[in-house]
Amino acid sequence: MYGTSPQVRAYKWAQNDPWLGNYSEEQLQQRFSLATVYYATNRNTSWNHVGGGTVSALYRNSTIEKKIEEEEVTSPPSFDAGNGPPPPGGLPPGLERVNVTSKAWLSYDNECDWFSSAFRATGTTICDEHGAMQTLSLKSNGLSARIPEEIGMLTNLQSIHLWKNQLDGPIVSQFGAMTNLMQLNLGDNALSGTIPLEIGKLSNSLRYFAVGGNPLTGSLPQELWHLSKMVILHVSHTEITGSLPLNLANHMPDLKVLVLRHNRLSGRLPTSLPTALVALRARDNALTGSIPSEFGLLGSSLTKILLSGNQLSGTLATELGLLSTLFELSLDGNEQISGPLPSELGLLNSTLQTLKLEGTLITGSIPSELCGIQRLTFDCSSERLCGCDCPCAQL
Repeated sequence: MYGTSPQVRAYKWAQNDPWLGNYSEEQLQQRFSLATVYYATNRNTSWNHVGGGTVSALYRNSTIEKKIEEEEVTSPPSFDAGNGPPPPGGLPPGLERVNVTSKAWLSYDNECDWFSSAFRATGTTICDEHGAMQTLSLKSNGLSARIPEEIGMLTNLQSIHLWKNQLDGPIVSQFGAMTNLMQLNLGDNALSGTIPLEIGKLSNSLRYFAVGGNPLTGSLPQELWHLSKMVILHVSHTEITGSLPLNLANHMPDLKVLVLRHNRLSGRLPTSLPTALVALRARDNALTGSIPSEFGLLGSSLTKILLSGNQLSGTLATELGLLSTLFELSLDGNEQISGPLPSELGLLNSTLQTLKLEGTLITGSIPSELCGIQRLTFDCSSERLCGCDCPCAQL
């Protein structure tokens, strides 16, 4: 087989594995997929933080890689055979055991041992008892180029963390076939295109989905709201358009964190929110309408409402005073929010630490109970909004 594609290079690497005859079909597929991911992401240096953390115990097998690139592999090079089962008759010709102090990506060790000792020490399950990989964590490794479709061959994965790299190209649709996937973090890369519709096929598994910090375009697919197990959804700092379903609670009843800041979203805020919602962060979009009074129904869970820099309008509902766990309320930059500031907000003095109202048309007086919170910002006007250190007009 000739060529320099990631798939060809991965195939050649696999064919020169001295333990080749000892692997099951499933393990061969798993090792080939991981090797393809390695070659496809332009690894010219070590994966210094495989599994995350700051301690590296991972280095590429430069010996075998160099020989593969030169297409001169005639017998396996000298390299540690790791903990794999010895083949019948002992070691293959040309393979010698050597002492090494670290496992190596693309080594002849079991692929479950390729991850750094620091990562394995966290207790994260890398592989199950049958050797099927559960976690692929390659964050902050300087990966570039495109995610290969072959990543979809790792059908047993439950967690994929590829954030903080330089990956580009599309989000491959093959993720949608990984029906065991519970966490998918692709944030802070250079991925482009749209969120694939196939993501919606993970409705029975996906709980954490993060694609923030990528120049993604298009509209939020309706299929995204089919992810009924979702707990954390993070789509921020993109060019994505679209709107939120008004009955969000019916679509994602277990949702706890919704991060949608710095996009191009429009439409109204949901009137039905998941009862477990802890944080709503949707600043710097083009959301319209008023803040629903139904928000007050989340008094025992909601801690953050960050809606700055939208096009919200109307008056503030008195029900906001029922949010007994609210820590931050940021509404600044919504130039059409008007009317009096509900006095009921004074009931939040034991929890509220940030209240941002500048750039609105809110009137009235800041409740004295809130004057001691850490961050209180509003446009001081003796005739419109006053209180605390801002004197009110004398009647």
